[in-house]
This record gives sequence, C-alpha cells and structure tokens, in this order.
Amino acid sequence: DRLENEKLAFHQKVYNMNLFATKGMLPDLTLLICVRPEIGLERIKANHRGSYDRLENEKLAFHQKVYQAYLEVQKKFPDRIIIIDGEKTKEEVKKASLEVVLKYLGDK
Repeated sequence: DRLENEKLAFHQKVYNMNLFATKGMLPDLTLLICVRPEIGLERIKANHRGSYDRLENEKLAFHQKVYQAYLEVQKKFPDRIIIIDGEKTKEEVKKASLEVVLKYLGDK
C-alpha cells in the first residue's frame, strides 16, 4: 500500500533527523505505559476539570493511530522500550515500573 510506505518513509526520516539532532544518542530505557485509546479517552472524560486541550479534543481514530505508532516504535527497540500495562491500578503501574527500573539498574 503506497500510503503505508509513505508513512514508513516519513517516520524513518523523522527518526533519522532525531538521531542527527541528538548525535545518535538514544535513551537506555523507556517505559511505555500503554492504555488503549478507548480507555484513555474514558479516563479523560471521567477525571476532566476545565477545558480540553487540542489532543484531548482529537477523535478516537487519531488516538488509535498514535497508540499504534508507539507500539511500532517499541517493536523496533524491544530491549530498550518496555511496555507497562497502564490499564491496571496506579499502584500496580507504579510497582511494575519500579520493578523494570530496578532490574535495569541491577543489570548495569
């Protein structure tokens, strides 16, 4: 599909520009706290105070594309980008995150 190839080429170009700008530096560890877009939007509505920002006003399709893009990046760097289930309770997310960080530090 031409559109998919164009998107991949664009993302590769952005990635390459980022590597150039950071002189090739990448984070050693990234925690990707995943929440499905439907759940995330429900949480925003339930906990919202004041006006919505530009991203909060975007349609579900936008959030799904962004979510999928993050997952694609994680697939490229599975040892560096660790997925944390953000749909669990705050305490469970905090515990899982701490475990990943402590394991990473212990391995160094």
